[in-house]
Amino acid sequence: MNHLLKSCAVSAAALAVAMLTGCTSPKGEPQTFEIGNKEFLLKEIDCYIEHLSEYKTAMEHDDEETLIRLLDEGKKRKEEVDG
Repeated sequence: MNHLLKSCAVSAAALAVAMLTGCTSPKGEPQTFEIGNKEFLLKEIDCYIEHLSEYKTAMEHDDEETLIRLLDEGKKRKEEVDG
């Protein structure tokens, strides 16, 4: 279970850094968020909060099965995005 908690914490921290500092394009070029993206970013943050809440609830209930499922889903999505 500790390994799962560490994986969740690392994922959440990486997400927070990406959201607050900007992202990197596939070519490695920095991207910045402009105020014109405000509504989009607010919706994205709400989505992340919703998904992080799923992790939180699973952790609060020591629901290892759900944590494993959530981590597996996240890994598959990342692989799809990374190619």
